Amino acid sequence: MTTPSPFAHRRNPDASIDAICTKCFKTIASENSESKLNAHEVRHLCDPYWLYSSTPNYLR
Repeated sequence: MTTPSPFAHRRNPDASIDAICTKCFKTIASENSESKLNAHEVRHLCDPYWLYSSTPNYLR
């Protein structure tokens, strides 16, 4: 069983590919191949302040 990736990939009209964090929704990198996105994805850390401030009060 594989775990889902915490990053979504989006192809752009110029053929570049964006890596988007599915937790904080930030575009963390744009490269010309998916294999190059991995280096950016392993270094990504979500901003804890942004995650806390974007959480609705009823979930805190």
